[in-house]
Amino acid sequence: MASTPRTYRVTFVGEVGPATRAAFTELDARLEHGTTVLSGDFADQAALFAVLTRIHSLGLDLVHLECSDRPLPTEPTLETASEMSSGEPP
Repeated sequence: MASTPRTYRVTFVGEVGPATRAAFTELDARLEHGTTVLSGDFADQAALFAVLTRIHSLGLDLVHLECSDRPLPTEPTLETASEMSSGEPP
């Protein structure tokens, strides 16, 4: 059974610099009040585990992990974009 891709937010202590952020180029990085938040789409739990392993290997202190409970959205087609703008349910 194939995994459904999910969006995750991973937060660790410290506002890291460009060198550490370079270890996570596949993710968006945002600095928030003494923490760094990485977010992105993960194909499966193995991809998530690889990022968590990198965080551990760099000696970073993981403080929060959040998963979206919905699958990633697909690119809207002209038809779905029209439905979305009309406010009508699909």
